[in-house]
Amino acid sequence: MVVKRIWILLPLIPAALVLAALCLLWLTRGAIWNIILVFALFLLFLPCAVVTSSKLRCPACGEPLCGIGVRYLFRHEREIYCPGCGQRVEIVK
Repeated sequence: MVVKRIWILLPLIPAALVLAALCLLWLTRGAIWNIILVFALFLLFLPCAVVTSSKLRCPACGEPLCGIGVRYLFRHEREIYCPGCGQRVEIVK
């Protein structure tokens, strides 16, 4: 099974922006423009997460590949298997 790397990395961009906006919100002590910015970025993050979760499913059994991002990015595991059927997941560019 093949998974494109873009579907793993896509939610990280708006998530980093939301975290930066939350930090800025803390520094500005709740400025109204920053509260609006946080909500706008959060609304950007939600569809991105929904699309990514629908794309990261095993084509054989339909099981969601929930921890594939953490295992690929932080643990640097390259041998990833589907939790439902045990099929090998290959990550390509």
